[in-house]
Amino acid sequence: MTGKIPYYYVTPKNGRAYWRPNKRMMTLGFRCVALGDAGEAAEEQARAWNAKWQIARKQDPSALGIRADQERRAARQYVYFLQVSDRVKIGTSSKPLRRIQDITASLPAPARRIVIVEGTVTDERRLHERFKAYRTGGEWFVATRPVALAIGRCASAGMVVHDGNEEGAKSRSIGNFESKRDELSA
Repeated sequence: MTGKIPYYYVTPKNGRAYWRPNKRMMTLGFRCVALGDAGEAAEEQARAWNAKWQIARKQDPSALGIRADQERRAARQYVYFLQVSDRVKIGTSSKPLRRIQDITASLPAPARRIVIVEGTVTDERRLHERFKAYRTGGEWFVATRPVALAIGRCASAGMVVHDGNEEGAKSRSIGNFESKRDELSA
C-alpha cells in the first residue's frame, strides 16, 4: 500500500523519516516525531500518528480554529539550548532572547552556542528527564555527544524532536554543537 501519507517526511540526505505536524496540530500538543529509517515500519508509525491526530481533532474541533494573533503570540513557547564551556543549559521561555541575555550577563565565560526552537515546558521536561544522567545541577547538563546530537536534531527540524536515538553515541564531552559530520552520523 503505497501512496502519499500526510505529514510523513523523509530527509533526502540520510533517509530518516519524520512525522511532522502542521501548526494547527501543534496547538493541540503534537510535535515532530522521528520514525527511524524510511520504509514500511516508518510509514506504519506515520499512519498511527495520523490516526491519533484524527481522534484529537474530532474530540476538540474548537481547538483547531485559528487564534487571534495576540493569543497565538502569548501561547508561543520556545526551548533554548545555551552552551557555556562544557555545559549546556536547556530551558524554556516565551521570550528566549531576553532570557538568554539575562543568563549570559551573569556567566563567567561567553556563550559558545545558542539554539532556539519552538517547544513547550513539557518538551523541556522530557529533555531534562532524557538527559538526567548528564545533569550537573538545575537545568545545566554536561555537553556530551548524546546531548549535542539531540540538539542538532532539534536545530535541523526547527522544533523539539523526541526520538531518543542516541544509542551507540559515546558519552564524551564535545567542544561545541557543530561536530564533524562523521561524528554526527556515527
